[in-house]
Amino acid sequence: MVNRVLIRMKVVQMLYAYLISKSEFQILQMPETASRDKRFAYKVYVDLLLNVLRLSGYKVGDAESLPSSQLASNKMAKALMEDDEVVSLVLKHSADLSIYDDQLPVIYQKIIESAAYKDYKKLKKSTISDDISFWKTIIYTIISEDKGYIACSRRCEDFTVVGFKRGISDFINTIADFSDSASLLHQSRKSLEASFDKAYEMYCQLLVLPIALTRAEEEKLENAKQKYLPKPEDLNPNTKFVDNLYISRLLDNPDIKDYLYQNDKVWKEDDVTIDNLLKLVEESTYYRDYMASDSRDLESDFHLWRDLMVHVIFQSDELANYFESKSIFWNDDLVVMGTFVVKTMRMIALSDEYSQARLLPKFKDEEDERFGLELFNYVVDNQEEYHGYINRYVNTSRWEADRIAMMDIIVLMTAIAEILNYPAIPTVVTINEYIEIAKYYSTSKSGQFVNGILSSVVNYFKSQNMIFKD
Repeated sequence: MVNRVLIRMKVVQMLYAYLISKSEFQILQMPETASRDKRFAYKVYVDLLLNVLRLSGYKVGDAESLPSSQLASNKMAKALMEDDEVVSLVLKHSADLSIYDDQLPVIYQKIIESAAYKDYKKLKKSTISDDISFWKTIIYTIISEDKGYIACSRRCEDFTVVGFKRGISDFINTIADFSDSASLLHQSRKSLEASFDKAYEMYCQLLVLPIALTRAEEEKLENAKQKYLPKPEDLNPNTKFVDNLYISRLLDNPDIKDYLYQNDKVWKEDDVTIDNLLKLVEESTYYRDYMASDSRDLESDFHLWRDLMVHVIFQSDELANYFESKSIFWNDDLVVMGTFVVKTMRMIALSDEYSQARLLPKFKDEEDERFGLELFNYVVDNQEEYHGYINRYVNTSRWEADRIAMMDIIVLMTAIAEILNYPAIPTVVTINEYIEIAKYYSTSKSGQFVNGILSSVVNYFKSQNMIFKD
């Protein structure tokens, strides 16, 4: 089961990876000292940005807008219009756009008649990346080559060919950066969801690992019988381990049967790992004491596997290295998933209706299923606001704001998102959870720092009637 402890950890992991990797979407500023080419390049850049919005059907200041636009649904233009810097450009430069009023309808007609637009329309549901790719093609093949548009630009007394080409290139680079950032965000969300799938996959693989180890032991005993000169103990081995009653129950469980049927190769292609784990099992005191004992009952058979899993297998470098080599999402899942594996093992072994015992679901309920992605989105969408709450209470005599560990900031922002948006979760639960996450992922002093900041932030939220919970 993927519980909220693990969900919080994975959200913090993915936010860290996303926020340190994303390229910021930034509108260029007018150079303070600029040559004629650079001055004109900036004008071309701003005019093109605002004209793309006009072609997309947006009202840009006092400039005339197209009566209607088949380009109005594109996400790139919408994202630009929601950017504060673009809004500022609209206020400052919309009056300069009148020179393009007669030519924009001509360009618009060329766009909707183009092969690029016909291909674009075939997309059932375009992404921002699709929109940006479309606009890059349109700008390169239509707008920058349109004699009428170039003639309009020539009306500026600073016109230079070099400046015109540079302005076009600057705009393309700006939207390309935005495309990279948008794609990274989309990929981060998908990776977060994939990490939950991988955690549940680990749970299932660990549950059937005893079966794989038992089969390896059984094969080992059979191979010993085929020796050229087998010993008496090879011909009549102690089969207590392979006849373990808990393993029989495990194999009879419908959910386990279904999982093995759908994942028939699980552990079968990992002979080295299985052999090494089996060696650790056979060298353990739990195995030796069990094999020496005359007791043959379900409870002792279950206790053997519980002890082997908890004290030998889960603690081994062999298992940790195996999961780390298989998926980057499995680095920190073993402790949490191991707890649920042991819980399920006990349920299968000791339940009166053991054949009907079910594997735990991936999530407890729909609310938990939504929790991770919602929490991730709250931080991404409100990053500056949440960061502001943190800066409000940084004690600069003890902590330098610009030298606070990035991981501490992300832990704090995620905790703030949870405090503000989940009224049913007590603040003390949230604070304690993120203190532990900070200790695990960041520095030795991070737990104390996170505790202090969150306590102050919570008191502020209560004083402002922003939260109503203990």
